[in-house]
Order: sequence, then structure tokens, then C-alpha cells
Amino acid sequence: MPRHLKIVRAGDGSLNLSYPRRTGFSGLIYTVLKSDDLVTWSAADEIFSESTQPVLGTNMEIVTEQILGASQSAFFRIEVKSVSP
Repeated sequence: MPRHLKIVRAGDGSLNLSYPRRTGFSGLIYTVLKSDDLVTWSAADEIFSESTQPVLGTNMEIVTEQILGASQSAFFRIEVKSVSP
């Protein structure tokens, strides 16, 4: 199971970002962040689709976000926030 963000450029030019996400727990919010300069970060608004694949025997799933129109010099990271119940 991947323990980090994996980025692959697809044949159509889009990016596929894959990362592990905990399931069965509503206290976490996952947000894909994008930066052009590694200083200023904002939510990636180019997300076209999201798919998930459960990891058998765990409380995790692999999320794949398809991002359209990302420039060659874009940087991405996943922000995970805990929300109070």
C-alpha cells in the first residue's frame, strides 16, 4: 500500500494523484493542494474525477484524483485536517 503521494502523467496530459486515505472515520478532511512556487498553496480546483480502491484487511483506501490542465511546474501535496466531533 502506498504511504505517500504518487503522481503519474496520463497519455491525455492529465495528472493522476494517488494517496492513501483512512476509511470509517469521519474526523479527517483530505484536500489536494497545488502550488506554482512552493510558497503559496491553494486547493487544486482542476480536479476532474475521484476514484477509490479499498485496501483489503485495512481501514484504508487508495484515492486517485484526476487533475486536468496542470502546468509542467506545478507542485502538489495532501493536507489532512482533523475536525472536532
